[in-house]
Amino acid sequence: MKKYLLLTLLLFVTSCETYLTDDDLDDMPIVFTEIMYNMGTDVNCQFIELKNVCSKSIDLSGYTLTGNISYTFGSKTIEPNEFVIITNNTTSFNALYPSVTPLGEFAGSLSKSGDKITLSTADDYEIGEAIYGTESPWPLFADGMLYSLVPIVNDPLESQTTYDQWRLSAYEGGSPGSNDPSRSDYPIIVNEYYAGDDANEGFIELYNYGTSTVDVSGWNLSDDKDALTKLELPDGVS
Repeated sequence: MKKYLLLTLLLFVTSCETYLTDDDLDDMPIVFTEIMYNMGTDVNCQFIELKNVCSKSIDLSGYTLTGNISYTFGSKTIEPNEFVIITNNTTSFNALYPSVTPLGEFAGSLSKSGDKITLSTADDYEIGEAIYGTESPWPLFADGMLYSLVPIVNDPLESQTTYDQWRLSAYEGGSPGSNDPSRSDYPIIVNEYYAGDDANEGFIELYNYGTSTVDVSGWNLSDDKDALTKLELPDGVS
């Protein structure tokens, strides 16, 4: 079976409580943990997932999500480590994920050409934003190939507005309502790359974050989901 790698970067996970004071925790513990903006042409299901990553309960009443979509939270308190999911189509979502209950439906739709989603308090104080794109170097399999976008770091003080803060979900369909798992079966990522210039050749660095040697012979590297075999690794590479 062919394996394909699309470009992403590795960052290290840190706890929000390393940086935030008790006063800060009331304002900034909510992060975007998953965005499914284009599951595919035959599936009308989009969703946004938020998580309270710190140790205090947060009253979301009157909070809003804005961008190409809009949603106002009703009476809802999000507990520590709890997820909330907002979808465009509850019927489709429930059919795909029968064990997960979305909180509500947003108006509009997540743009299939990229967007900025902003989370604001009832007083219009912006406490978080997520930006996603659909062209390389953004993870391309999130655009119509059943995968979602998930952050590399769930930290309120980490930006969620650039491509190197996001990766593909580990599996098709994403993981709404739970932490996205690591792909321990294929623990290979693109750790660094350089496109090159007139004086220097480019390079791509792969990193195995697992504990066992992985044979990558015949795997392909590409920055184009429509041309997945741009660079095939030769036999004997591990």
